[in-house]
Amino acid sequence: METDVAYAMMHATRPATISIVLSSSPIALLAWMGEKFFTWSDAATRLETETILAFVSLYWVTRSFARGIYPYRGDFDTDPELPKHGGEKWMVPEGMPFGFSEFPCEIQPVPRAWVERTGRVTCRRSHDRGGHFAALECPGDMLTDLEDFVAHFREMGRI
Repeated sequence: METDVAYAMMHATRPATISIVLSSSPIALLAWMGEKFFTWSDAATRLETETILAFVSLYWVTRSFARGIYPYRGDFDTDPELPKHGGEKWMVPEGMPFGFSEFPCEIQPVPRAWVERTGRVTCRRSHDRGGHFAALECPGDMLTDLEDFVAHFREMGRI
C-alpha cells in the first residue's frame, strides 16, 4: 500500500488523463503495463517477453486500456453504488460454495479470515509459486484448481 498504490489511485481518480497519455504511444503503454507484468510476477514464473508484448499489443490495437481501468474507480470512490472490495453486495450468496487459490507472490494477498467471511469456502489450494498474474504465470495450476472446483461443485449437485 505504501509503494504501489499510486497507479491504482491514478486509474481511479484520473482515468481519462492516464488513458490519453498511454494511448499516445505504444512505448508509453508498454512501459506502464510491462513494469507491472515484470514486478508483480513471481521470479520463478516470470512471464516471457513475447507474452507481455502480446498483452500490450492487444490493449494497443483494440484501444481498450481506458475501459480496462474503469473498475478501479470503485476502490477509491465514495459512491455506494460502485463495486467495492469487501462490499456486502458483492458477497457470495449464503450457502453457495466457492473456491480460492493462493499464490505466494500475490501483491495483495487476501487474509484467510477475509476469504472465509466472504462465503463458504469448499475448495482452497495454496501454491508454492505464482504472483499477481497467476493465470498467465502458471496456467496449469489455475486450470487444475478450476477443474477440481467444478468437479466438487458438480458432486454437490449444483450443476
